[in-house]
Amino acid sequence: MARHGAAGTEQAKGKRRVWRYVALAAVVVVALIAAAGAWIAYTGLQARNALVTAADAVAGTQDALLGADVAAAQASVTEASALTSEAASKTSDPVWKVVGALPWIGSSPKAVTLATEAADEVVSGSLPKFVEAAAILDVETIKDAEGKVDLARLTPAGATLGEAQASLSAAAETLAEVPTSGVVAPVTEGVDELNSKVEQALGISETASQLLAVMPTMLGADAPQTYFVAFQSPVEIRGTGGFLGTYGVLTVDGGELVQKDVESNNNLQRFPEPVVNLGPEYRALYGRDPALWQNMNMSPNFPYAGIQWATAYQLQFGQPVAGVMAVDINALEYLIQATGPVTAPNGKVLTADNVVQYLGNDVYFEFEDDNAARKDYLAEVATELIERVLGLDGGTGKLVQALTDSVSGGHIQLWSKDATIQSALETTPIAGATPTAEGPYAQLVLNNGAGNKLDFYTERKLEYLAGRCEADRRQSLVRATLLNNVPPIDQGPRYIYGRGDTSALDADPLSNRTLVYLHMPIGSGVTAVRVNGAPTTAIFGSELGHPVALLDLELPAGTPVVVELDVVEPLSDAEPVVPVQPMIQPQETVVEWGGC
Repeated sequence: MARHGAAGTEQAKGKRRVWRYVALAAVVVVALIAAAGAWIAYTGLQARNALVTAADAVAGTQDALLGADVAAAQASVTEASALTSEAASKTSDPVWKVVGALPWIGSSPKAVTLATEAADEVVSGSLPKFVEAAAILDVETIKDAEGKVDLARLTPAGATLGEAQASLSAAAETLAEVPTSGVVAPVTEGVDELNSKVEQALGISETASQLLAVMPTMLGADAPQTYFVAFQSPVEIRGTGGFLGTYGVLTVDGGELVQKDVESNNNLQRFPEPVVNLGPEYRALYGRDPALWQNMNMSPNFPYAGIQWATAYQLQFGQPVAGVMAVDINALEYLIQATGPVTAPNGKVLTADNVVQYLGNDVYFEFEDDNAARKDYLAEVATELIERVLGLDGGTGKLVQALTDSVSGGHIQLWSKDATIQSALETTPIAGATPTAEGPYAQLVLNNGAGNKLDFYTERKLEYLAGRCEADRRQSLVRATLLNNVPPIDQGPRYIYGRGDTSALDADPLSNRTLVYLHMPIGSGVTAVRVNGAPTTAIFGSELGHPVALLDLELPAGTPVVVELDVVEPLSDAEPVVPVQPMIQPQETVVEWGGC
């Protein structure tokens, strides 16, 4: 019994020792966690402070580049690079990696580590390339004594921006690995902001690098190049942005504008049939209307307009053109921001603040009795700004920003007859090409059917709303709300308020007639169409694989018109694509989407 009792005592002591070890281990674990947490908090705070300071330095770099101060930009990059490298180092040590791998602590440490790695890649990898490209294109050194631009610099500048793009793509891939759940809000917000910055910079570098690669040829480095320039007026809307009221024919040789002719559309003939056969689907949607020059851009796909205008010009005037450019008055606003105010032929000073209002509306009142003079007026302003761009007036940084804003909004579009150049253009937004990838897609396209200029006042809202999923299909709703917000007026210029369509006799003078095209996802179908809640019918067609619903609608003054389509589309993991037609009033776009 004594031995048994002694054994029990020893067993009890052994259990107590085990519990002491467990308790000691627990204390050690808690201490380690506390220490790790303190280290994470300390270094995380340092990393955050470094990244905030680095963001300021990046902003300084951008400001310096826009101001054509390459030296200041380089100084900002050097400062930012040191700070982001420090942040990346502090958030990638063994403690951060171990803690970031522990699912029960959360994903925030891993998110911070990846975000700082991406930030360092952006600042240390891509920003120096932007500065290097800016130095190559420096307006102070790229021109000779006579002000002629050295076209030989454009290609290496494009290659340098291509390297910046590769660095940005690597940063984007790192950001794609950042966890999205279990991450504290400040980290998520920081990652979202960084994602936005990277996406914006990618767009700029991709577009600029592709364009710089083909620009020497387009600007006449090897031989003179002649272009048809369509000055689109979005106050009478067409698919690519506006009515062709005035056009120019410009010849560029060695980067210099050596000839410019500006003409009114009054001397453009009507052809008996469309000048290019774009297939039965195109014909079904637009009929014979594109036989008229002013209707050759009814489709939102700018390459269709480009090839038709180029063909029509050669047919009527016997001269081939190397390409077609379209410019609208919103682009003029951005170019004036970059190059300074323009003194118009009548002495009026056009600024970035007044040019859209004046050329889009006020000029019709001023030139009410002289339509030809109004068209020439617009063309003179636009061609002066094109000359400024070719001369790099205002500096390359500001011009890049102006052209980027114009291109991203569809306010400048370009088509080339050269297949190689056109292929390069179509990798960028400047081509104005309709996307043809499968996946969620919605686009609202308007064509004026009244022959008036009331689209200056047209407001739009497009909603693309995901519904329930069934098997391999998904239900969605496409809703377009249109408002003719024209102010009351007793009398006004005929060119603004006059109706030229067949339904004009019974229409209110302030109403507008609009052809509404709703482009939908490839492989989708429509189960119901409603206007203002009432079931109705539409004409259905197809363009570049996208089903299209067409409705001919009257837009009364001040009363919204709502079009709804119930759509059944293929399931897809792709992000929704919603292109926006360039108009005077910006489109309000609402996309509500989620996985199935």
